[in-house]
Amino acid sequence: MEGCSGLVVEGTYAGQPAIIKLYGPDDEGLDVCQQEVAAYGALAAVQGRLVPRLLGTGHAKDGVWFVALEALPGVPLSRLMPLPATVAAAALAALRELHNAVQGFVHGDIRLANILFVEGGGDAGGRGGDGRPDGAPKAGGRCVIVDLGMARLGAAVEEVQAEQRLLERLLGA
Repeated sequence: MEGCSGLVVEGTYAGQPAIIKLYGPDDEGLDVCQQEVAAYGALAAVQGRLVPRLLGTGHAKDGVWFVALEALPGVPLSRLMPLPATVAAAALAALRELHNAVQGFVHGDIRLANILFVEGGGDAGGRGGDGRPDGAPKAGGRCVIVDLGMARLGAAVEEVQAEQRLLERLLGA
């Protein structure tokens, strides 16, 4: 899949299923890679809960850099429309908690496609014993914010608040 600054592929990293983002070989790719790594570093305390866990990063070859992230069994909110109120509330809560985790943090690319709903407990797909159709969320899930390639640290309070209002508009809240 083509991202805004690189290529995103599924694979493994250190034997673990991963989403691997490839950047470069230009300076812009390296800059975005470094920006994403810095964001994950600042968000170390909430990795695995509000953002995927950073598994590794480095130089692949020929000027290409990579970021390996934990693969999550989630569904982008853009595929769950119309969103159940509980899922919309979980998305807003996740973004607020992310903003509170690091003062001045902004995601920079808040879209429904960049927020995953991860079900709590049970299998990730198919029709479960509760009769839900494929892709229908069930209670007990959480939202995880993905794609930190445009994230910034040190943003003004107004920028943080604007990002929260943007998500509220996208969710119809």
